Amino acid sequence: MKLKIAKMLDDKKRFVKRIEMLLDFDKKNNQVDCLQYKVDYQSEKCYDEYVKVIYENGNVKSLLVTGNSNGAILKEIVKEVYR
Repeated sequence: MKLKIAKMLDDKKRFVKRIEMLLDFDKKNNQVDCLQYKVDYQSEKCYDEYVKVIYENGNVKSLLVTGNSNGAILKEIVKEVYR
């Protein structure tokens, strides 16, 4: 995998972790236990990106975020958590 793509994916993973930290400050308005950013590789150049929203009650929602910018990922998470 090219270094540039690997760095971009790592940056997205760190971004999602920071969103998780922010959600922790607002526990009274959401029931999120944790967020997980995952990359599912079909090949070196073909992959899907997902954010799993794991709730305290055990429910899990998987968001497909392939190709999304950090801002778009944030919007998807907020839409799911505060719906």
